[in-house]
Amino acid sequence: MKLKQTGILALFLLLCMILFLSLSACGRNTEEEEANNKAANVEEAVNKSANKVADMPEESTTDVQEAKEPEVQEPKKATGPAKEIGREEHFIAYDDGTVLDTKTNLMWASKSSETMNWDNAKTYIANFKGSGYTDWRMPTKSELESLMDPWLRSPKGFRLTKYIDIQACCPWSSEKKKRDPKDQYRTVFDFANGLPYYATKINHTKSPALPVRGAKK
Repeated sequence: MKLKQTGILALFLLLCMILFLSLSACGRNTEEEEANNKAANVEEAVNKSANKVADMPEESTTDVQEAKEPEVQEPKKATGPAKEIGREEHFIAYDDGTVLDTKTNLMWASKSSETMNWDNAKTYIANFKGSGYTDWRMPTKSELESLMDPWLRSPKGFRLTKYIDIQACCPWSSEKKKRDPKDQYRTVFDFANGLPYYATKINHTKSPALPVRGAKK
């Protein structure tokens, strides 16, 4: 009887041990499965992030430009021959606002500035870019005198070609007055009577500026 009880007890213990081992194995499998799931989730997240980065458009290098210093533009130059619009004596007028004197080979602006003092006249001519040329200058007294013709009349009735419109009788010249240590005077030429005279650079404001340049047409 005792032997039978001992056998039953041994069998019971064996069954308990088998059950314990089975439960332990299930636990380990569950932990391994969870670990595998977590690893899979992490890998999936990494792959998604990588795909997003790959799908992002590359930054265009053309959109990012280094700051550059402003380019200094060259002064505009004459781009082509102008069209002739009229002639009078030895003067040829062009549609670009210039008049060529074929006798002296000088090119004149077809219109003077308004009346002003010497300093303003000098500034006007320095900034003048008629017909795209950049070498305009103040005429000399003799150059102004070469325009004088008693038989011609300008639009305002002065004695020079009708193709040069001066706004007042006496344009400024670059010629200085002799014996003028303080440099207070410049010569103007009067196209009403054909004579030059001296005018003060500061106080005299009744003369216009008439740009001239050496002709290159």
